[in-house]
Amino acid sequence: MNGIFCGTVVHSDEEYQKVIRFRMKVFIGMFFAGIFTFCAVFAVMKFMPELLSDYQSGTYTGFASGLTVVSVLLWIKNRSLLHNEEKRRTRRLADSDERNIEISQKAMRIAALVMIFSLYVIGLIGGFFYPILTKVLLLLVCLFLFVYVVAFKRLEKKM
Repeated sequence: MNGIFCGTVVHSDEEYQKVIRFRMKVFIGMFFAGIFTFCAVFAVMKFMPELLSDYQSGTYTGFASGLTVVSVLLWIKNRSLLHNEEKRRTRRLADSDERNIEISQKAMRIAALVMIFSLYVIGLIGGFFYPILTKVLLLLVCLFLFVYVVAFKRLEKKM
């Protein structure tokens, strides 16, 4: 199984090394996002403890630790790919396999459809209890659809 954003079409080992290096930069960004989240939670807990309940601080801390640990592990995995030609070749073939890319695209469409439907239903039902929830979740549905249309138009011109 490929990662959610791992399908890529590359024709040479050098191109794939560039893809791996870009992914490593993304993982570094994820690492710093996790560290920033840790710092933000601890700052709020120290200076404004009434803003966060124990449950919320645990949720944020858990999310931050997960983001930090996973980004480090994936960075290490990609670094090992850079230094092992056989693993890199095998992974490149799997990442650029048309069947895997098509499966990934179909899975992404299904996940997007379920997400949009879920946000819509939760926004409608949850709005009875928390009216702001309707606005936030339906705004997320609109944002998703807007970004899809803009991305489609840009990619259509590019390709």
